[in-house]
Amino acid sequence: MRQMILAANWKMNMTLAEGASFLNDFKALLKENAKENKTIVLFPPFILLDQLIKDAEDSPIKIGGQNCHHELNGAYTGEVSAPMIRSTGSEYVIIGHSERRHYFDEQEDVLSKKVGMALHYGLTPIYCCGETLDQRNQHQQEKVVSEQLEKGLFDLSADEFGKVVIAY
Repeated sequence: MRQMILAANWKMNMTLAEGASFLNDFKALLKENAKENKTIVLFPPFILLDQLIKDAEDSPIKIGGQNCHHELNGAYTGEVSAPMIRSTGSEYVIIGHSERRHYFDEQEDVLSKKVGMALHYGLTPIYCCGETLDQRNQHQQEKVVSEQLEKGLFDLSADEFGKVVIAY
């Protein structure tokens, strides 16, 4: 059986001080309510990664990146590459979040490249898939999710696919 992963995306919230305070409170809560066989991953804004990874060292909490670019480097202002995320000590990255798909029009061809980059640099991709409310109301959710998975993850080997976490 696969291990349960509890993931929390902070989106564009919390300053460094707020994030550190939250992490300390969360660590204390976990000590009181320890659960085995669960991986807990927090996804703060990129600016907080380095410090929160250090702050989480003495806990079961992992810290991950909210996104990565599909290129290794280049003139992509504001973007972060997979090796940059990995260099912080992070082990996880979110790929294909609904907000990235909606606001940045990210499609499966680009998401597939992101998954490949993440895997190449030793990150575990959390590949998000799901339908919009309109698609659900039109009973298209199965078709939409199947296409997202097939087009986004089709090029992976069985070994690579086994390293991807699918979030619905």
